[in-house]
Amino acid sequence: MIKGFTLIEIVIVLGIITMITGLSILGIVRYKAAVELNSAYTDLISSIKSQRNKANNSVSYNPDPNSPSFDTPSFYAIRFINNNYDLYVCQLFAPKSKSLTCLDELNAQPATFATGITLESNCPGIGFQSITTDLVKIDSNAFTSRGIFESKPNPAICSLTLKHNQTDSTKIININLVYDTLGF
Repeated sequence: MIKGFTLIEIVIVLGIITMITGLSILGIVRYKAAVELNSAYTDLISSIKSQRNKANNSVSYNPDPNSPSFDTPSFYAIRFINNNYDLYVCQLFAPKSKSLTCLDELNAQPATFATGITLESNCPGIGFQSITTDLVKIDSNAFTSRGIFESKPNPAICSLTLKHNQTDSTKIININLVYDTLGF
């Protein structure tokens, strides 16, 4: 008698191996997407906390000599635009005014997310006031020329949504501009 496997047994085993491999690949893709989303979320939270800490410690800003000079900025800001965010320093035009202008932080690199991650925001930017670290909403004009800030805007919540397009998984950061709270 000849010992061995029949064709049907081999086909069944190959089918099982194929199914296990397919499920493993799907799990790896989902895991990779989760890691990319968590990384983007962590980077964004880190940037927000960094700007808050600079404002809290009243870190002086020394741009290069060819640009307008700020001694101690009125605000450390983050601008949300084009599926991205950038770090800024902002200065009031006059004490107790709401008019300000913002400059890119020279050493700050624009944030880049992994392919497939999008950032959506219902506010153009936020800022932390120096010393008090009060949260404010900064209008988009302040980042290009001259704009205003609002300490009690309507709506009072600035929502940042990070979404991974492959898996539709999301992470949301809510920033309450009235009560100065960050919801991570």
